[in-house]
Amino acid sequence: MSQRLTLYIFLTLLLALIVFGFFISRLEAGSEVNRAVLDAINEPGGGNYAAAVAAVRQSDEPTDVQAFHIGRLVVGAYDRPGARHPAETIVQGLRMLEQAASGKSDSRGPAQQQLRMIFERGIGAPPNKIPPNAAVANCWRVLENDEPGDPARCIHLREQQLPGLK
Repeated sequence: MSQRLTLYIFLTLLLALIVFGFFISRLEAGSEVNRAVLDAINEPGGGNYAAAVAAVRQSDEPTDVQAFHIGRLVVGAYDRPGARHPAETIVQGLRMLEQAASGKSDSRGPAQQQLRMIFERGIGAPPNKIPPNAAVANCWRVLENDEPGDPARCIHLREQQLPGLK
């Protein structure tokens, strides 16, 4: 075997080990964030959603992915009695989910699904309530099913149909 081929094989294996190590470290970092979020939302008395949001903010996830997770946590906090809420309002959480649903990351589909479910059943209690709205839910359902559509249309429809959520 030539020295060039040996060097090529060695460098290829070295690169593979570096890439593998990078992915393992990302998985471990993600696991730490997931663990911190789960510990926070499962705290006695309804969960500490403020701590869960802080854990996500400290992650190195892309902006759209963070928006999805934080938005989901914020909205979820208002649907859980006794939960310690983050600083964001339920409407700010909703907007974060809409941002994620409009983005290009892997969280786009799950955010669209989350928004559909929120508007199908409603969430929260007055004064922090998102009421059900079949038209808005259907708009997100269309996108969730990969049918032609635009997230901006769903957001505009929500603003028209539910002006109190601006």
